[in-house]
Amino acid sequence: MIDLLEYFDNHVEGTYYERFCTIIQRVDDEESVVFGLEPSILEYKLYDEVELEDKFRSICQPPDNYTSEDDSWFILISFYFFRHSIYIRQFPKLFERPKSLLDFAYTDIRQYAFDNGYTNGDMTTVRWSIRRQIIRELVFERSIQGVIPTDEVVHLINIIESNDTSWQMMNVDAKLAALNNVIEHELKRDGRFIDIPDIDNIHDFVKCREFRSNTQCMRHGSEEALRDRREFNDSEKQFLVDYGVSLVHLIKRNISEE
Repeated sequence: MIDLLEYFDNHVEGTYYERFCTIIQRVDDEESVVFGLEPSILEYKLYDEVELEDKFRSICQPPDNYTSEDDSWFILISFYFFRHSIYIRQFPKLFERPKSLLDFAYTDIRQYAFDNGYTNGDMTTVRWSIRRQIIRELVFERSIQGVIPTDEVVHLINIIESNDTSWQMMNVDAKLAALNNVIEHELKRDGRFIDIPDIDNIHDFVKCREFRSNTQCMRHGSEEALRDRREFNDSEKQFLVDYGVSLVHLIKRNISEE
């Protein structure tokens, strides 16, 4: 069981999040006002990180009449994820310096919808259904020295090599981000990139570093990265997916596990 409030109180001192100490709602005042009861102590406990992700998605849903308790959940979950090196693929910097639930769930999600073609060119309105879709598609990842965890890499390699249904259903940008991560993980040993052996006759066709450089923008959600993504047309992105899959096959054939 994860007690978010206890974790926050024990670790917040000296961090950016210390400014939120006074806005965390610790008691339920509504019952005391309506029913004349003693205020009850609020608990912010969930079973595991999967439930934290589900709760985070839940509190971000429109409409925008968020309560103080919703804001508290947002800050407490954000702090826990920040301290445990968990980030959102689409908003990788969010947990470093969050502002408020409304700022993220309305302003940031709305801008993300405009920037990523969810509104089909309409730059004035983002329907609730679109905001719900983006929130549903949020991908939580754990950063370990810039590389995704081994278990996730193994899973990605398996679905890439088998052309699994879950791989087929991923959008092109997500595929390119996954390929970038897998290639980095497989080729980076002790902080340095190794060469793929036994490719003398095809060496000029194997451009792993160039592939990673060109697809690095798919891993980040900054304004600069989003601009770089839009430089690629759909055909170019699909070519990069096909090429990246070929690189993964080659790496798995030629490099033994260490």
